[in-house]
Amino acid sequence: MMTRVWAVLASLILVVAACQTPAPTATPVPPPPTATSVPPTAIPVPPTNTPVPPSPTSVPPTATPVPPSPTPVPPTATAPPAKPTIPPPPAPTATAVASPPTATPRAAAGIHAVGVVEDRDYKTWGFRPPVLEVRVGETVLFTNDGAETHNFISLSEEQQFGSSDLKPGGTFRIQMIRAAEIRVICDLHANMEMRIRVRP
Repeated sequence: MMTRVWAVLASLILVVAACQTPAPTATPVPPPPTATSVPPTAIPVPPTNTPVPPSPTSVPPTATPVPPSPTPVPPTATAPPAKPTIPPPPAPTATAVASPPTATPRAAAGIHAVGVVEDRDYKTWGFRPPVLEVRVGETVLFTNDGAETHNFISLSEEQQFGSSDLKPGGTFRIQMIRAAEIRVICDLHANMEMRIRVRP
């Protein structure tokens, strides 16, 4: 019983003592340290717009065009010098003959040729040949082989004919139809006359 009393007293004493002793001031507890901002440890990345050097695969600048080298031309073989050409000797010049020509123009068989004679120096104008003999049925071919205009006209009643005025080179032909002696003239030039004797 006494022990219980002493226990109660002790409790009271402790209570009284507690009430008289000032309660210890609560020591402020410092706030827990805030997390100190740690500077970023990341290394700043250089801006991406920094020019990047060209890669080795970039196309090199176009080379300056080089003029094409001249294609070698093989030397042309030099032709041997031509042999000197010797001109042919000049043809002899025909000498004009003052006398009237005597050759009669050629004609085919059955055709007899008659030409003209022009000789201004001797004023000898006529026909060649001056006399012609033919047979009935044969043909006389008149050719103006002179340098002037001529015609061939018959003045005989047995067979009359007449050509137009023929320029140099012109021709006229007539067939003899009956036996007769025919007088032929050129009425453009006086004294141009011939005879055609037609035999049966």
